[in-house]
Amino acid sequence: MKTTVVTFLLLCTSMPTVLSAQPAKDLFDAQQAARQHERDLTQGLELAHEAANELRLLLQVEATLGDPEVTPVTALDRAIDQMDHHDRELQRRRANLPTDMHRTIASARDILFQARIAVPTDITQLRDRWHHEVVHPMAKRVFQDTRAINNLLAAYAQIENTLRQAEYGELAALAGTENLPAIP
Repeated sequence: MKTTVVTFLLLCTSMPTVLSAQPAKDLFDAQQAARQHERDLTQGLELAHEAANELRLLLQVEATLGDPEVTPVTALDRAIDQMDHHDRELQRRRANLPTDMHRTIASARDILFQARIAVPTDITQLRDRWHHEVVHPMAKRVFQDTRAINNLLAAYAQIENTLRQAEYGELAALAGTENLPAIP
């Protein structure tokens, strides 16, 4: 039993996000550390969620730019409106985006405004530029976030397996108390 608890504690302390924390002295401390760790993850997970939202926006704008039902000028106007609406929504939610995402969105907005000033009759090249200069970098970031989430899931699966082994050891020890002869 002690070896599984020690293994669990060693596993927790070996995780990079827990390295700065004090090791748990007992299971109560381990529960407190787990709760704190969950709170520590919240901001990172929110940023990953916001990155995915930004990618969705950029893909919606790309679809708007490629809409064959409207003129290029109308498509650009709608794309700019989508960006503006999204920006207002971010401000309303008080979303805290990292600087690199702000730069990406500002760069994307500039691409749209420059194209709007030129009043193009065909925006195929603009869509291609949008896809490669705006969508690809954001997709790469979302992919990296997904990989990091998968790594966290693997670490937590290992922690869960260690906890299950500890639980089975504890339950086996408790089951052994039922087989003792009665005390007179």
